[in-house]
Amino acid sequence: MIEMNSIEKRIRILLDRYYEGLATLDEERELASFANSAAHHNALSADVLQECMFVADVRNAGKVHGENAAEADAAFLMRMSRQIDQWERLETSAQRRAMRRSLQWFSGIAATFALALLLPFAFTQYEDRQDFVEVSAKVCNGSSQRMLTPEEAAAETQHALEKFSETMNKGLSLLSN
Repeated sequence: MIEMNSIEKRIRILLDRYYEGLATLDEERELASFANSAAHHNALSADVLQECMFVADVRNAGKVHGENAAEADAAFLMRMSRQIDQWERLETSAQRRAMRRSLQWFSGIAATFALALLLPFAFTQYEDRQDFVEVSAKVCNGSSQRMLTPEEAAAETQHALEKFSETMNKGLSLLSN
């Protein structure tokens, strides 16, 4: 007896050939026989069995005559509709997963480029600010090379603003006379 795993592999190969339009009539009959054989129902996975039943339904479509023909056709159309809906759901979910992965990659790459471009700029700005603080501290402190404490810098700034205010007031008083 053939091992069940090899039967399912054989069925999958036949299904691939069927969906590609390469299956012969004998191969289609073989697929239909797997769907009609109760012995294989328990051995096959649900998706493979369902696809075999689909092939059998397509082969038997229109072959039922008489009183039950309308019921058979309606049942066939219902199964066909369910199968198409299932394929559509699978395709849609696969497309969503692919789109989500693409967006994740894109956002990661964009973030990397943003960091690569902005980090040197940020470091340059930080270094320039440090240089500015050192230079302004040296200028306010006169010729000595020691750095001002925050309190000393505040006092120097207050003194400079008072001088600026006095100069502005003198200029305004000259303009108003």
